[in-house]
Amino acid sequence: MSANISYFLCANTYNGFYSLCDEITKSKDTKFIYIIKGGPGCGKSSFMKRIGNGIEKLGHKVEYIYCSGDPSSLDGIFVPSLGVAYMDGTAPHILEPDYPGISGRYINIGEFYDFGSLKDKLNEASKLVSAYKGYYAKAYKFLKSAGEIKDAFSPLFDQHVSETILRRTNGICSREIPDSGGEGKIKRRFLSAFTCDGKVCRFDTVKALCSRVCTIDNEFGFASLMLDRLCEHAVKAGYDVLLSPSPLFPDKTEHLLIPGLSLAFLSVTPSSSYGGEFYKHIRLDALADKDAYRDIKCTLRYEKKLYNSLLETAQQNLFIAKGIHDELEAMLNPHVDFNGVYELAEKHIDLYK
Repeated sequence: MSANISYFLCANTYNGFYSLCDEITKSKDTKFIYIIKGGPGCGKSSFMKRIGNGIEKLGHKVEYIYCSGDPSSLDGIFVPSLGVAYMDGTAPHILEPDYPGISGRYINIGEFYDFGSLKDKLNEASKLVSAYKGYYAKAYKFLKSAGEIKDAFSPLFDQHVSETILRRTNGICSREIPDSGGEGKIKRRFLSAFTCDGKVCRFDTVKALCSRVCTIDNEFGFASLMLDRLCEHAVKAGYDVLLSPSPLFPDKTEHLLIPGLSLAFLSVTPSSSYGGEFYKHIRLDALADKDAYRDIKCTLRYEKKLYNSLLETAQQNLFIAKGIHDELEAMLNPHVDFNGVYELAEKHIDLYK
């Protein structure tokens, strides 16, 4: 992954908060990690953005890791050429360096609070934090309910469909993924997240890494089988891949990128489409058992409507929670020494000159 790219490492799923942070913190590609600590509004995201921009100006490519709670805010940055990561280590993605002082260290951005001017803010902050957590808990309840009807399309998937998908996938593998020797690696990143703004997709990363895009119809949930087989073949053929799990059902693969071939496979639905140009369009939904679909069509229509309603309500709760968090940050921001935050960021940029 050589271009500046953006993705998520954490997700709001049907089973609660889900983290892929170990993909960075435990990776052999990461030589040193800075774990950033500090409360709301103290400048953690601004600190990382400043460092990322500064390192870019030095000629390095930067990977920007966005927050699934606030998709305009950063959870971290990673610089592959330096093997250096800066990661937000506060809840819910609490992180600790494995070997403090050797391969990691803490950065306390909270030191830039003006503690004297904040001492009378406890009651106000307590109410906001309690309300924020309450709306997040409600959002996860609705996501869980949505997850309980996730197998609505299972009657459409039988042995014949499975065999047909795998046969078509083998054909794609032989045409598009030649053997290059060696063994590739899998990097897992969320290219999309379910957020306070709904589903946010970082298709800019796809465009940065892949000039050829294959879209795969996935209204009935068939694409994961094809993507998993493509991934297996690509790795055995010697290519590194970026595997993107579903942000709601992370046990299912949603997208697959093979940067070495400039080739991407993206699953799409009417409610989650890809707006860019595509190289090929694979119509997997046409493989559904037509008789089974006819028998359950009305039930599926009702369950899909219920599923979408549950997701919409979950999003509304995340949106309210984000608004409350913004209130908390607005209360704290005037009491933060942002000049100090940015001066510290510049000192870190100087480390790489």
